[in-house]
Amino acid sequence: NETIYNIFVENKGNKVEAPANYSWMYTMDTLGSYYKNSQYDFLNLEGKSLKRFDIYSLIKTFSDEALEGYPEVLIHDATENQWYLFSDTAIQSIYQLLDTASKNGFFKIISNTVA
Repeated sequence: NETIYNIFVENKGNKVEAPANYSWMYTMDTLGSYYKNSQYDFLNLEGKSLKRFDIYSLIKTFSDEALEGYPEVLIHDATENQWYLFSDTAIQSIYQLLDTASKNGFFKIISNTVA
């Protein structure tokens, strides 16, 4: 967990404005929309969130020319309500750590489904 947290902190790019369109929903028909790939809550021993990062990726349903100027990956520091540039390399590092943890029995997915 500490390594994943450090990947966020060390790879946080410049501050940016919040995108005009971002959601858990995949909105393919709006230019410059971002999809929330994942959410990472770093908790204290009592289970209270100390820091939360959300990863958003640009939805690429438009041409490269139309998407020019839109960063491919953003992170939202939900604790501070601030957006930052992020890199695909950093995301791949996090996914690789999670994959290794899963293969070694150190991974637990917690989800809440509301009907």
